[in-house]
Amino acid sequence: MDDTVDSFLEVAVGISADTARQFLDAAGGMLDEALSLFFANGGVLEQPPLSPSDFGGGRDGDEPSPMVEDLWGSSSSNNGGSNREDNGGNRGTDLAALYRPPYELMYYGSFQGSKDVARVQDKWLLVNVQSAGEFASHVLNRDIWADESVAQIIRSSFVFWQYDRDTEEGRKVCTYYNLTSMPAVLVIDPITGRNMKSWTGTVQPDTSLLQEGLQPFLDQKPSDYLPVEVVEEEEEGEAMENETTETKKEEEDDVMHYPDLPEEPLMSDANLVCRVGIRLPDGRRLQRSFLRSDPVQLLWSFCHLHVGTKPFRLVPAGVPGAPRVVLEYTTKMSFEESGISNSMIIVTWD
Repeated sequence: MDDTVDSFLEVAVGISADTARQFLDAAGGMLDEALSLFFANGGVLEQPPLSPSDFGGGRDGDEPSPMVEDLWGSSSSNNGGSNREDNGGNRGTDLAALYRPPYELMYYGSFQGSKDVARVQDKWLLVNVQSAGEFASHVLNRDIWADESVAQIIRSSFVFWQYDRDTEEGRKVCTYYNLTSMPAVLVIDPITGRNMKSWTGTVQPDTSLLQEGLQPFLDQKPSDYLPVEVVEEEEEGEAMENETTETKKEEEDDVMHYPDLPEEPLMSDANLVCRVGIRLPDGRRLQRSFLRSDPVQLLWSFCHLHVGTKPFRLVPAGVPGAPRVVLEYTTKMSFEESGISNSMIIVTWD
């Protein structure tokens, strides 16, 4: 029992040996079951709350930002680990390896940095927000991320980002996507920031369920993705093309006559010039510079060159979860006044 108590203390840092024995006794001496019982019953509340600094927090391109490394391995000295027998120490080391985060898969940096990398590589962003106080988070490391078939899927189509919710970056993501139950796994479109699919709470330790959920994202890249509402609008547009020749002629007569597009300014002064990204209905992405003082109508002139005479709408990508706002061509505002400088605009069929 003493070796098992030592191994339990490798995980439940800061509690007494007597408390460890109570959980082990309740679980019939089975270590994994005792640890699960410990977390499920809030056993961690018997120790001082852990601060974000206890879990590291690497910067972009710096050391890993482990969320459980100290919890499972390096804190053994606090529990008299130097006086333990070899068997206990080895068992603690094995336990630390069993529940370790998937450092070899992770992007070490900020959430924004991970989005930028995923966008450049044209991969989806796979986010895992964990909680050191939830045993299900550690089971996720042990049963899902450590599975080689899952790892191969991640390497092929995703940038993987994992943080603890009690870190600054973790709290930021929880606020963005309204995450209240841990652990949470999300597939994020790095171009728009949209949450495409998510699992929260106790994620079942069944790799096939996760693989099935990720399968649709293996067949297309973020740059290929079109939101459902855009696809529906395109289908409606195709139906309109089947109308009579006379009706089409009337529509052509009603085509907007947009202002002439001036020569593109050089990005020599960010105070005078802004850059706008445009995603076309066919998935293409373009960029164009404008003077901040230019009228917003020039954005229609630019898009008109690439989509033809078919009526279209311009919609700012916006913040995930927020209602979309359609830009009005009749506006008299400049790029500076409209607030769309240096932003992403989505072109949809009208």
